[in-house]
Amino acid sequence: MEHLLRGESVLDVGCGPFTYGYNTKLSSNITVIDLPPQFVQSMSEHDPRNFYIVASAGKIPYADNSFDISLLQLILHHTPDISEAILKEVSRVTRTQILIIDHVRSEFFLQRKIQTAYWTVFDGGCQYYSVHEWDRLLAPYTVTTFRRTGKMFGNICQIILQSTENSAILNAQSVL
Repeated sequence: MEHLLRGESVLDVGCGPFTYGYNTKLSSNITVIDLPPQFVQSMSEHDPRNFYIVASAGKIPYADNSFDISLLQLILHHTPDISEAILKEVSRVTRTQILIIDHVRSEFFLQRKIQTAYWTVFDGGCQYYSVHEWDRLLAPYTVTTFRRTGKMFGNICQIILQSTENSAILNAQSVL
């Protein structure tokens, strides 16, 4: 993923606290938003090269197409009621691609029970999407990559979306 971010203007939505191992070496062109002020303060203290602000992912304080790439790392499972609105808003401010890394819930009963127990103890999220739920959530977008990784049942998904603006352009060009 690092090769996708080099030299690009990047919006990172929901950085979380520094203690979770955020990679501060990715770029120096990153604008980071998160809602808890303590996360923003912690990150800005550990990585003064990038720009950190307190802002809602549901109402990003930037103009349309302000960033080349947007990154959502492990946040959508913490925002079940507004995941669709977040994706729409992130798409609005993104020129090219949206990179998503998040959990994917197993379709198998026993694996799902193990995942749920693990996530309850260690993560604190509240909406873990199955592959079918991811498909529904991502239906309005052009998905160029959906890859499952992770040591626990392939429980992490890496997704690359074309932004809405670019999806419309690409789809119009393919018709011509």
